[in-house]
Amino acid sequence: MDIGKGSRVAQLEDQIRRMKEGVRANEQQVGGDHYKKHGDRQHWDVVHHFNLDYFQGQITKYVMRWRDKGGVNDLRKARHFLDKYIELASEEIVVRDVENDGSEPGPGYVNQG
Repeated sequence: MDIGKGSRVAQLEDQIRRMKEGVRANEQQVGGDHYKKHGDRQHWDVVHHFNLDYFQGQITKYVMRWRDKGGVNDLRKARHFLDKYIELASEEIVVRDVENDGSEPGPGYVNQG
């Protein structure tokens, strides 16, 4: 039997057992304790509470855990997601401004003056 496969089966069996016992998702963490150090709230609670999109969720995930898990590399990952998010947001603003007839500032306009 493949060790990885057996390990995965054991994890699934453990999850089934916990479900039957009524163990809630926030009462367990798979793969470390880096989020448990933040009290009762898990990262997914933050994402849900603030209705974050994918990129916001990834950015906050890496920022929340960097000291306890990935170190400065997690901050680099957060910056990478933020860079992509800025690219996408900038493209969206340009598209909105082009669609506007020019008589009034478009929805992407930011007054910097």
